[in-house]
Order: sequence, then C-alpha cells, then structure tokens
Amino acid sequence: MRVLATFETRDIAVSMMNMLVEHGFYAADMVILANRAAQEPPPDAELEIGDQGEKGFAGFEEKIGRTVNELLGRHEILEGTGSEGAGNAGALLTLTVARQEDADRAIELLRLHQAADIEVGP
Repeated sequence: MRVLATFETRDIAVSMMNMLVEHGFYAADMVILANRAAQEPPPDAELEIGDQGEKGFAGFEEKIGRTVNELLGRHEILEGTGSEGAGNAGALLTLTVARQEDADRAIELLRLHQAADIEVGP
C-alpha cells in the first residue's frame, strides 16, 4: 500500500522524506514528484527515486552537508504548512509500505509535521 502526502514545496517534501528515514522507513520506498514553475523542465530533469539525490557538485554538497549535520547532532526538519503549493508549486511524497501498522505510523508522523493532504492507496 502507498501513503501519499502533499507539501507546499519540494524542499519540505525532501525534509519530510529525511524525517521518515530517521524514523526507520527506507528512502528506496519513497518517491517525490514536484511541479516546476516553468512550462518546460530543464534538460537534466530526472525523477528522483529513493536516495539517489543530485549528481555532480550539488550531490557532493548535499552529502557533505548531511554528514556534517549528523556529526554535529543537528537535524533541521522543514515543517509543512498544512497547505498544498500555490499555482504550479507543490510536491507529492509517496511511501510504499507492506503493513497497515507502518502506514498508520507514517500517517501520524506526516500529520505531526503538517502535511497538507494525506491519503492511503493500494
């Protein structure tokens, strides 16, 4: 089954994905789909699945930043706003789980962090 939640921005959705990972869910079981303000995606646009992250220098910076924050014990989570993105903004986070208990736990965490719309599907 899948747990779906919407967020105002892609950054908030990524932060929520990281929070779910910290609570024992697997990044490989999550996908983030984000709208872009531009009509056409940039030439290097790719669907990010799990923990692939950015390539090149941006990916290196992302990994270094996470490592430094972990070493310092800093875990900054961007909170949801309880609303979906305005206009063409917004992001959808999907989490695939095998058990209803895991879905319930994920839903509770997403509610706690103010996801805009949470649904469970097959």
